[in-house]
This record gives sequence, C-alpha cells and structure tokens, in this order.
Amino acid sequence: MTKIMCGEKAATQLNLVLLSNDTVSRRIGAIADDVKKTLIERIKSGRYYSIRLEETTNVADLANLTVYIRYEHDGAPQEDFLSTARDQNYSRAHIPAPGRVCAREWA
Repeated sequence: MTKIMCGEKAATQLNLVLLSNDTVSRRIGAIADDVKKTLIERIKSGRYYSIRLEETTNVADLANLTVYIRYEHDGAPQEDFLSTARDQNYSRAHIPAPGRVCAREWA
C-alpha cells in the first residue's frame, strides 16, 4: 500500500522499521494516556459538563451501556465518548446502576 501511495523509496524505508508487539502496546498506552489527560484538562477548564448514558441492546438481546460526556470547550459545546460497559449477564431487563458502572470504570 505504501508503495502505491508514496512510491518505492518510501516503501523501502518503511520496511526497515521494525516494531515489536511491546513497542506497539507501549505506544498505544502512551496515546491513550495523552487523550485521557487532554480530555480531563478540557473538562476542568469549562464551566459546565454533563454525562449521558445510552443503553442499547445487540442482536443477542444483551445490554450495552455507553457513556458520553458533554462539556464546554473554547466557548462551544463538545461531546466525547468515555466508555462502554457490556456484560454477558445483563439483558434488556437488567441494566446495572449507572453510578456503579462509572465508579468501576473510572476508579
């Protein structure tokens, strides 16, 4: 793909870079930490925020709880995804208490 998009020289240089699974995992962790830090800074710098919980069920009728946060950033509303809680034991008839899920996810 690199050869098609960027040419033979770029493809050759890219093939020289070897990344182990540990390197990739560390990089993903570093990016996740940076995203979390940036989000926390943005939320703290705004005057208002709210948390939205959205319950959906999948084709197996198992419940999924998605958590979003809305906040003010640079004078405009912003919405970001926080987490998803899914448990094979929960069905449409039994969704966990939102406070318990959030406390478990963000403890």
